[in-house]
Amino acid sequence: CSSDLYLESVVPAPGEFLVGGKLSIADIAVASMFVNYDHAQCAVDKAQYPKTYGWVASMHGRPSFAKYIANESRIIEGLRAAA
Repeated sequence: CSSDLYLESVVPAPGEFLVGGKLSIADIAVASMFVNYDHAQCAVDKAQYPKTYGWVASMHGRPSFAKYIANESRIIEGLRAAA
């Protein structure tokens, strides 16, 4: 699994946003894709993509993301256990 090299070159610092200095649909759309990567056990390689890793971690740590990620993770873990 790998992250996008282009994203690594443009992603802002953790806690900052992709467009206009505030949370936007761009941040939500990109960060959501990384939730799916995590669910697929395909996380961003911190060593290879440190900026992307930091930004994704900061987005996923936001309360608006974190509670939904936790709920989805519980569901997925249950499905894996049942398989």
